[in-house]
Amino acid sequence: MTSASSNTVCDISRLSQVFVTGEDQNKFKLGTFWQKAPAILIFLRHFACIACRAHAKDVWANRDKYEKAGAQIYFIGNGSPTMIKVFKEDLGLEGAWVFTDPNLEAFHAAGFKRGFFSAYGFKSLSSIRKLKEQGHVAKRWSPEQGDATQLGGILVVKPGGKVTYQYISEYQGDVEEPQDYSP
Repeated sequence: MTSASSNTVCDISRLSQVFVTGEDQNKFKLGTFWQKAPAILIFLRHFACIACRAHAKDVWANRDKYEKAGAQIYFIGNGSPTMIKVFKEDLGLEGAWVFTDPNLEAFHAAGFKRGFFSAYGFKSLSSIRKLKEQGHVAKRWSPEQGDATQLGGILVVKPGGKVTYQYISEYQGDVEEPQDYSP
């Protein structure tokens, strides 16, 4: 875990220039997400990932807490834009802002990890088993869902581009709620 207060590896100036795509195929510059209010960016491995799906459901179920603090939640995957609608419908994320970055530019600028052994090592497999025991379900993976070796994380960015929190996942299911999301 990397917290912004100790050592942020995010290149915020580069990240602010990256464009992500919405389910309607429109492109949005990430820097606009935190122009007026704090943005909580939840980076997903891919749209079929069991851990990402469980995390997205949990964050969305607790969105009132973040929104009362004045923050806006954005989910960013890396699969085909056509997968966004299915992802939202499967998880009951009506009204959620979900985008995709198939080129992984935002993931790289944010400093998130990528690699086969990180995504499928012992800790990942153990996490997947626990999530299945809790009743979470993965979708069948295909390249259209996104890069299976990309890991995710969390960024909280305040207006002006100040990163106040960063969490870098080390394996599937390695997530944490943002600690500093208040305006």
